[in-house]
Amino acid sequence: MNGVSAAQTYRPANIRSRIEGDIGKQQKKSDAIQAPRALTAAYTANVFGGQASFQPIPTLVFRPKTYLTLNATANLIPGLVSAGASKTIRFDPLIRISPTDTGGVTVGFAPRLEVELSGAVRAGLTNIFNTGLGVNGGLGGAQKFTFGAPQFRANLEPTGVFKAKADLHPTFGSEQTLSVNAGANFGAGAVSVGADQRFSHSLAQQLRVGGPGVQFQLSSTGQPRISSNFDRTVSISNSYTFSPKTRLNAQISAGQVDARASLGAGPSFTIEHTVTFNTDPARKAPPKHDFSVRSGASVDGSFGFRVNLLPSGSPLNISVEVGFNPSASLSGGGRYTV
Repeated sequence: MNGVSAAQTYRPANIRSRIEGDIGKQQKKSDAIQAPRALTAAYTANVFGGQASFQPIPTLVFRPKTYLTLNATANLIPGLVSAGASKTIRFDPLIRISPTDTGGVTVGFAPRLEVELSGAVRAGLTNIFNTGLGVNGGLGGAQKFTFGAPQFRANLEPTGVFKAKADLHPTFGSEQTLSVNAGANFGAGAVSVGADQRFSHSLAQQLRVGGPGVQFQLSSTGQPRISSNFDRTVSISNSYTFSPKTRLNAQISAGQVDARASLGAGPSFTIEHTVTFNTDPARKAPPKHDFSVRSGASVDGSFGFRVNLLPSGSPLNISVEVGFNPSASLSGGGRYTV
């Protein structure tokens, strides 16, 4: 007979079963041989409708600041209580080296200009019992305004993709600081040295406006590409920072001119909330909220020359100071985005 046997009827099903089994084994083998996790990649988890992430690799920030300060001090009670006010202009470029969530590294640079208005009241005793030893304490406050643009970034991913970006992204910021401090110093002739402990509380606000940008991209498998973009977002940030800092000071006086140097270090703790709005009319995206907590440590130094415009011993002292004030910080933490 020319009919099909029962064995021939079920053979295709057996072959299909073996093929599916082989595919399943290959998939399991592929899943078992996954690429190792990048060292700088963040740990992420979906929590309550948002994404929580923790970055184990800290971010390094370096700020090579230069400054010009106009200062006025009044001796309310000579040798005991004084009050002062100052205005400082700083060129404050920011260099940031940070890991990316995808395991890469980003180097960023942003030039910034900062204007600070500050005031302080200090009380203390100098040359106690003619020993040259003095103690002091004070309360101060400051208001800072910052402007920054443009921003430059270079990013290298584990896949070998390199990106360099330049974005206009103007930022406007303000910061209010309240600080208390206490210290001691020892003076011998024209030279004095001392130590100071300061506790600062700062509230900061920043407005960042998106703008035009250009990007260069290079990969190991493709041709270089240059593209332009326009960021249609506006973000508003609010933060609180607590920063205790210990500082060592030295001063040399020669007539109306002083040379000053200091070195400070201490931990810091910051909590921040950023809300980002999409202003593109073609996209109706809801605002994005980003909550972050960061902690770390910072070190800074200062070296400057001060010229006193009025004779020594005057009840009112006006001075001009110029100098260099570099700082560096390491910080890390986590954030939650919804």
